Amino acid sequence: MDRVVENNLRLMESNEYGGMRYILGAESINGYAGEWKKYPCISANFLFDPNTGAIGIFTNYGNVPEQFVSFSSAIFRLACKFERGKKPEYTSLQKFWYNIFGYPNYIPVPILTYYIIEYIPTSHRKRSITTTRVALDILGKTMDNYNALYGFNP
Repeated sequence: MDRVVENNLRLMESNEYGGMRYILGAESINGYAGEWKKYPCISANFLFDPNTGAIGIFTNYGNVPEQFVSFSSAIFRLACKFERGKKPEYTSLQKFWYNIFGYPNYIPVPILTYYIIEYIPTSHRKRSITTTRVALDILGKTMDNYNALYGFNP
């Protein structure tokens, strides 16, 4: 797999500031982007290098850090699916705690999974930026790999 695609996927799965999971959970959870095959959709704004396709940050365009001002902007439109959580792995201390105090060993937690439907170019500035074919190919590979590795099967 291409190194840029790998880095894009890491950022997409990140819950840290600038990651896709962070922006979806912290800032865009109420953003509704229609439906796709009966799944509700949300969108994730991001900035990427117009020459390489490397995603720099997922952010709302009003909060663009200086190092990403020259980047192109786009949106991933994602279908959402709630799935039952898997049984968590507990440490021996946690198991002891649960056995003493009677808390259940397993509480199913719904997990939100995504499937990227499309990439939509946008403009976060007054002038447009030309995006290279290489960058568009990398974004396409990023979407395909994300759906294969992390997406649900629609």
